[in-house]
Amino acid sequence: MYKITRPRAFLLLGCAFLIHMTLLDRAGLFGSKPDLVFSLVVFFSLFANRRLAIEAGVLSGLLKDIFSSGRFGLHLVILSSVAAVLNKIAPRLYRESKFAQGVSTAAAYILASGAYRAFASFEGLSLSSGMGWIIPDAVYTTVVSVLIFQGLMEYFRVADRLLL
Repeated sequence: MYKITRPRAFLLLGCAFLIHMTLLDRAGLFGSKPDLVFSLVVFFSLFANRRLAIEAGVLSGLLKDIFSSGRFGLHLVILSSVAAVLNKIAPRLYRESKFAQGVSTAAAYILASGAYRAFASFEGLSLSSGMGWIIPDAVYTTVVSVLIFQGLMEYFRVADRLLL
């Protein structure tokens, strides 16, 4: 059982967003960068209740929309949709499995990036990275996510024991 509270979740999202926008924006591996905000949306979708998962998707999408160019609201719709869909299928997964976490993160990232690029191409927006970067970014985000998930699972288990 995991006890994930709203203040902790939003604080983690805010910190991940700051790290993502400052440090990781410059530290890529062969042009690929992990998306910490997306990783946390997936984590909350797998381990939190439905309302908190969708709220995390909305908040992170809103943050990304505010600080990026392009169609306002597109990140919000895509990330909240990812949160809702993953949270719906999460009870059918063995969530503690690294394999299930990795497959969920990779599939969600590929679908979300593809949807974002498809909507952006309809708008005629130029994208800084082409379609070829979706898979390397997905792999990098998946590896980082699985490592982060282990620490977050332990943190929220400990928090659950302390609250009892």
